[in-house]
Amino acid sequence: MNNHSYNHLCNAIALVLSVILSSAPLSGAEDVAPDYLGTADDGLLLMRRTFGDKLEDITMTNHRGERVKFFSDLVRGRIVLISFFYTNCQDSCPLTNRKMAVLRRMMREEFGRSATLISISVDPERDTPAVIAKYAKQQTFETADPDMPDWQFLTGDAAEIARLRRMMGKYEFEEDADLDPAKHGSSLMIGNQATGRWCMLNGRISTEGLMTRIRRIAGWTEQQRYHDMKASVHAWDAFREGRGPNPLGEMASDAEPPVLDEVSEALAATTQSGRELPWDAMRGKVRVVTSLYMPCGHGSAEGIELMKQLNIEFGKNPDFQQIVIPLGLGKSVASALGSLAKSWGLQEKGSCLLAGVKPEHYRLFAVRSLGLEPPSAVAPQNRVLPADEVEYDLRTVLIDQNGRVRGRFQVNDADPARSALSGELLRRDIRFLLNQKNQRPIN
Repeated sequence: MNNHSYNHLCNAIALVLSVILSSAPLSGAEDVAPDYLGTADDGLLLMRRTFGDKLEDITMTNHRGERVKFFSDLVRGRIVLISFFYTNCQDSCPLTNRKMAVLRRMMREEFGRSATLISISVDPERDTPAVIAKYAKQQTFETADPDMPDWQFLTGDAAEIARLRRMMGKYEFEEDADLDPAKHGSSLMIGNQATGRWCMLNGRISTEGLMTRIRRIAGWTEQQRYHDMKASVHAWDAFREGRGPNPLGEMASDAEPPVLDEVSEALAATTQSGRELPWDAMRGKVRVVTSLYMPCGHGSAEGIELMKQLNIEFGKNPDFQQIVIPLGLGKSVASALGSLAKSWGLQEKGSCLLAGVKPEHYRLFAVRSLGLEPPSAVAPQNRVLPADEVEYDLRTVLIDQNGRVRGRFQVNDADPARSALSGELLRRDIRFLLNQKNQRPIN
C-alpha cells in the first residue's frame, strides 16, 4: 500500500467521524462507510456492534472452487480476520499475506477453528477461481491440523464485491481511484460477530501488536482460551466412549444442589406492564434470576437464548418463575421494558417477568441477596466498546422454594463450551428442585 492510499484511508475515516459527531445526514445507505466509535490511536478503530449484522450475504467462490455465502458460511458466529488483495499486486499484498500467515499460527493457540481468515480479491474480473487457486498455494498451505484456523481466498461478482467493500469502509472516494486495485490499502479488519465486536487495524503494525489487538476485540481472555474449549470437547468424547467421568461432575443427576446463601430481601422492581414485581408472592416457586447488560451484544444474546430455552422446558410448570433484569437501559426503563417484552414475545402472565430496577437497588440486591460481585467501572483504556462503562457479574442465579440460593451459573461465557456446560448444570438443578414435592416454603 502506497502512502497516498494510506493517507486517503485516514482521511476517509476522519470524514466518517466528522459526519457522526456533527450528526449530519448521510445519503445512500449502501455507499456509507461503517460508523466508527473510536479514534486512530493505537492503530485500532472500533465499529458499532451492529456492523457485522449488516454485511451482505453475497455468494463468492473460494480458492478450492467451492461456492460460499460470505456472511452465513464464513462470518456468522465466528471470529474473522479480513484482508483485501489482488494477485498482480507486488507492493503491500505479499507483505500483508506474510503477516496473515504468522497471525494464523498465533491464532491457532488462541481460537483454533472458531476463527477464519478471509482474503477477498479487489480485482475479481482478473482474479478468477483458477487464478486465486494458484495464488493461494503460493501464499499459504492446506493443513490437516484440526486446530488451524481456515484461510479462504475469495473472488466473485465485481459489482457485489465493490458493494461489500463500501459497506466495510474499504473504498476510495474518487471513482477512478476506487477502480484501481492498487489503491485498496493494507488495513485489516477483525471481528467477532457472535459478540458484536469489530474494528479496523493498521496493517503496518507488527504481528505481535496486531495479535494483542485481535485478542482484545475477539473477546477471549486468558481464562477463556481455545485449549480450554478443546479440553471440554475431549472430556465429553471420553465420557461418551466410556474413558472418563461425566463432565457435569461427580454428582448423580438426582443429587441435591448445595445451599449457598439465603435471599435476605425482596427485589424492588417494576414489570414490563409497569406493575410492582410480585417478589414475595413468588415464594414457594423455583426462581431463576438472569441479568442482561443490554449494551453488550454477547451477554444479551446468550441471556436471551437461555431465557427462551428455559421457557420451552419449564414454562408450563406453575412452580417455575423467571425474572430477567435488563441493565444499562438508561432512564427510559419503563418504556424499554415494554418494547423488549414485545420483541421477545413475552406476556406478563407467562413464566418470565422482566424487572426494571434502579441501579443503586440492584447493586445491593445483587451483592447481599444473590451473592454476586458488585458492579465496577471499566477504565476507558480497557473498554472494548465505548459503551462498556460498567462491568456486571452476569451469572444466572437459581433460588429454591424456600428463598435460598442454590447455584450461580456462568451461562454467557465467551467460550461456547463453558456456556453449554453451565446451562446443562442449571437445567439439572432446576429439575431436581421442581421434583422435590416435599419442599414447602419456610414460614
